[in-house]
Amino acid sequence: MEAMSVSIPPLFRCPISLELMKDPVTLCTGVSYDRESIERWFQEGHFSCPSTMQTLDTVEVTPNHTLRRLIQGWCFSNLGKGFDRIFSPPEPPANTKQIGQALLNIKKDPRNLANLRSLGDLARKCEKNRSFIAASGGPSVLISSLFKSKNELEIICGEEALAILASLPIHEAKQECIRSLENQKSIDAISWFVCKGGFHARLHAAQLLHGILTADQNFKAVFRPDEDIFEILGLLLRDSSALAIKTALEILLMISPVRRNRIRVVEAGVIATLVQILTEAERNTAEKAIALLEILCQSAEGRASVCGHPLGIPILVKNIARVSELATDAATGALWQICKNCRTSSVLQDLDEAGAYTKLFLLLQIGCSSSTRGKAKEILRVHKGRSWKENPCFLLTNQLNAGATSKRLQDSNVVSIEGIKLC
Repeated sequence: MEAMSVSIPPLFRCPISLELMKDPVTLCTGVSYDRESIERWFQEGHFSCPSTMQTLDTVEVTPNHTLRRLIQGWCFSNLGKGFDRIFSPPEPPANTKQIGQALLNIKKDPRNLANLRSLGDLARKCEKNRSFIAASGGPSVLISSLFKSKNELEIICGEEALAILASLPIHEAKQECIRSLENQKSIDAISWFVCKGGFHARLHAAQLLHGILTADQNFKAVFRPDEDIFEILGLLLRDSSALAIKTALEILLMISPVRRNRIRVVEAGVIATLVQILTEAERNTAEKAIALLEILCQSAEGRASVCGHPLGIPILVKNIARVSELATDAATGALWQICKNCRTSSVLQDLDEAGAYTKLFLLLQIGCSSSTRGKAKEILRVHKGRSWKENPCFLLTNQLNAGATSKRLQDSNVVSIEGIKLC
């Protein structure tokens, strides 16, 4: 009877079972469930969030330690009222024997779908299993299941293998295992799925490529992507999936410092997509998108594409002193590249109309990194003879300082704004 008088807080109930959660885990949608209930949901063949019905980018779950501690505290305060203490579940050990047998079976027959699915179930079970698969040469075995084929079974096998590979911590694999992923045959197979696979296969292939590039910094310089990969990465950027956008952005950031790749990224129309992303992006995505724009502006093709887009310069100006210090540095760097190399009247007009000079004056006054400060001052100095002396911010500053400054150097090569020298 006492238990009946105590109401379980709604936050502590599993949305599936409506019972008190004992081991809460969180999906990529941000909704928490009891582990037992959500695993049963997945085993029934569902790949969506039960609460939102949103299709999941991944079925991996994250333990919600904060919620579990809150539930444990609530249960402790209600001992004797029908509720028992909930202890933290022990970390499950890696299923080493099962994993070893599954990898051996796949090595003997890369087209055995049952073995691939068995290994996939083990990989989804816990982080220890994924680490063990990576450390036991799993990537080298699984890459053999990626076939560039129109055969339906081989395509399904490849998609299963990619799903496992995308979930593995590639950086924990042995160096010879990583090198097996970097050979041209493996890269060709991964690239084929990036370009020809369905959405999930493309995403998993992109995640695997991301893992390889992250695990071996030297591979970035020698990586020669297939022509179509740039276009497909551009398509992933336009997807509604946050994971797809994040993965594509990070891959492009890693490969774009190489000049030949920068040009192909621009030719794939990525700059227009980045501008669109920046109109509504959250902070982390905005920082990555602006950083990529700065890299692309190091090439003439990139600068021309930004200047040719109606919102190219305005979106860079808008994000100065708005998102974060990192975004401000990158946006100013991109504008500096444009101003240094594209001194056309139309570019100068776009800068005027976008309020670039006002933003840069304010940036110098509120403070920024020394590198950004230098670039901002150089932009103002390069174009001072045309229009910035007539900028409202500059005129207002002069008026405010009229009583405090006795000497003006308007026609010399030195200009001072509240003690800030632009030469």
